[in-house]
Amino acid sequence: MDNLEYYVLLPNMNNERDYKFNVFHSSRFLRCLMDLKARTKKDNTINIKEEVKHLLQYSFWAKAECEIMIKVLFGKEEHKIDVYEQIMLNYDLFYEYLIRNWKHIPAKTYRQQRRIVWKHKNLDF
Repeated sequence: MDNLEYYVLLPNMNNERDYKFNVFHSSRFLRCLMDLKARTKKDNTINIKEEVKHLLQYSFWAKAECEIMIKVLFGKEEHKIDVYEQIMLNYDLFYEYLIRNWKHIPAKTYRQQRRIVWKHKNLDF
């Protein structure tokens, strides 16, 4: 999963600066993608493009920690834009990138993936 990259801007509440955030590092979104891949192996009638859009909404839409304020340089207009809206600006490109790299997403559920990581690190859970 380290080779998938799609960056958006997020605010840093500690120093009031913006930073680049890779959406594939979001555990909620990644867990949902892994579950979607597992479901598509069992049921090939799933519309992946719409499902990914719903996963993005679930993971990033209207969450205060995912919103950034944009202000017009000459004027008083301000807009709040969240991660979901940033991705929707180029959703077709995002979707094409995701499908091209679909093989890099493990088809295991999140819980099964965690067990593999725990066994790999020799942790006893």
